[in-house]
Amino acid sequence: MRLGFQVSIEGGYSRALERGKKLGCDCIQFFIGNPRGWEKKAPSEEDIASFKRENSFFPLIAHASYLIRPGSRKKKVREKSMKGMEFELMHAHRLGVNYYVIHAPGKDQDVKFFIEALKSMRGEVEILVENTAKSSFSSLIPFVDAGFGICLDTAHAFQAGYDWKKEETIREIEKTIGMENIKLLHLNDSKTGMGSGRDIHWHIGKGKIGVEGFRCLLPHFLHLPGIMETPRKSDEDDRRNMEAMRKILEEL
Repeated sequence: MRLGFQVSIEGGYSRALERGKKLGCDCIQFFIGNPRGWEKKAPSEEDIASFKRENSFFPLIAHASYLIRPGSRKKKVREKSMKGMEFELMHAHRLGVNYYVIHAPGKDQDVKFFIEALKSMRGEVEILVENTAKSSFSSLIPFVDAGFGICLDTAHAFQAGYDWKKEETIREIEKTIGMENIKLLHLNDSKTGMGSGRDIHWHIGKGKIGVEGFRCLLPHFLHLPGIMETPRKSDEDDRRNMEAMRKILEEL
């Protein structure tokens, strides 16, 4: 399994590559600009050229900014989200990004609007829809039917009520979204309990999923890349999580 982290682009996109290398990543995920603001600075041609020249990671993943809500029932939010997605996908393509991950819509968004928006944005960068802490696997069927791949977050699935220690969780995935439609894993432990609906990530093996939960789920997904979005105060946190995940994989 190819492993990596969400890394910061502070100081330029090439700095994200440096951070990934320091942490021993095989793949990385990052935001295109500030994830909590609408205004973003486009990467320069020089930054793009440097990034593509230095990149050795695969896949490269960009995560949609938090404000982007293409299924919003508020027209102004929908329009701003469309412009934001267009900007991010354009520059993701310039950077050579493989996947663009966006959270599945919540109750405040319209699924039809959301899917129509994603369809209009299809291009060189493949868009993946990520399950949330309140997403049932069956709620992802419309996105698969529309031709979109899935990014499966282990913590979110657990928080939505799926027990990774039970084989029936895998059977449920097979019956609904289909294993073949999952293109990427977000490998996160959960600080909150199963079915909590509360999205709080935690350190690998230290949360409610635990080492045993990962031992049960990982054999089904070894062919996929896995990105960790675990809490970090320093590089040491990431190194510990990488070590914990590699240890689990080695012992399978």
